[in-house]
Amino acid sequence: SVRDKSRFFLEKSLLTGMETLGLEQDDDAQNFCSIFAWNLEHAVNENFPYERMKNEYRDKIRSLRFNLQDPKNPMLCARVIAGDLSMTKLISASTEELASKEMKQKRKQAVEESIKSVVLCADSTK
Repeated sequence: SVRDKSRFFLEKSLLTGMETLGLEQDDDAQNFCSIFAWNLEHAVNENFPYERMKNEYRDKIRSLRFNLQDPKNPMLCARVIAGDLSMTKLISASTEELASKEMKQKRKQAVEESIKSVVLCADSTK
């Protein structure tokens, strides 16, 4: 099922994040990731019930997968593993809030360039 696949991919993302952090991936780590992924998917489904909100559910799972395994954002995975970021906050965070500093900077630059472009276009039409 989609939910089973989501749990599997969240678990893989957590394990990849742990690998990026240089943490050992022994049986305890794999069990932790498996249980955490199960609970995380359940919480996502509570907030975005798959049967009623398929797109929102998929978007949130996709965002969590990408950000938890992002090698440029190891602190997110570290905060999750350490319990510094609650599951509630993790689920309610926007894609922008979950992004790495580098990605946030890229997005900020893109917005600034777009604004400049709009201003220049508006000035040239006067």
